[in-house]
Amino acid sequence: MNTIFHNKLVAIGKHTLNPVGFVAYALLCLLRGQVDLREFIRHLYRFIYGVFPIVLMACIGVGGVVALQGLEYVARYNASEVFGWAAGLSAFRDVAPLLLSFVLANAVGARNTAELLAWRAQAGEVSFKALGIHTFRIIEGPRLFALTVAALLLYPIAVVATLVSAIVFAGMVGDQNVYASFYSIYHYVPLAILGAGLLRLGCFGFLIGVFSVYFARTQRFDPLSVGKGVGRAAAISTLLICILNFVLTALETL
Repeated sequence: MNTIFHNKLVAIGKHTLNPVGFVAYALLCLLRGQVDLREFIRHLYRFIYGVFPIVLMACIGVGGVVALQGLEYVARYNASEVFGWAAGLSAFRDVAPLLLSFVLANAVGARNTAELLAWRAQAGEVSFKALGIHTFRIIEGPRLFALTVAALLLYPIAVVATLVSAIVFAGMVGDQNVYASFYSIYHYVPLAILGAGLLRLGCFGFLIGVFSVYFARTQRFDPLSVGKGVGRAAAISTLLICILNFVLTALETL
């Protein structure tokens, strides 16, 4: 019994410390300039172009949900002038960062893991090392940091799409004054909330990038294990995003 318990503790420690060590290694490579700029720009374009339609449609749909929730409170308390403030606060800090990070984790992050596993399975890593090429600099690092920057660049689009769809939908369904809603956002929502949402999304994007690369580095090459690696990267990224969002929200309320 003690042996089983000891092995479990060792496994938990290994799976906790290994990603932490990889994060430190990735940041050190970035500070040393060991990330290829051309590959970074190429993957940044690929990631944004590939996920943009999904992000846009998801934000429009979620904007409708935000509108319905806001209209319920407007009807209950007869406070139509605060609808824009409530929608803006929700979109800037919670809805846009979480929605965008979930889309990135399950679309771009999973795809990134699959591509890296396929590259390793074709002996790409062995060939690069035999030629003396720094694999993190050319292959893995650009993908990791491109995913982080892609999340930050998509944030304004997600916010605007969510807010516009929420306000337009509220105007169509609940006769909410569109001008009053936009004025409420401008007048009552502080810019610090926008910064808080951007900070959250930066953390979420970096987390997705780290685990999409980490599981590609540590997974075996047989087909079943490749599928597990892709699934784990997406699932664990999503779980940790929820936990990190809770922690950041708790810190903001202190």
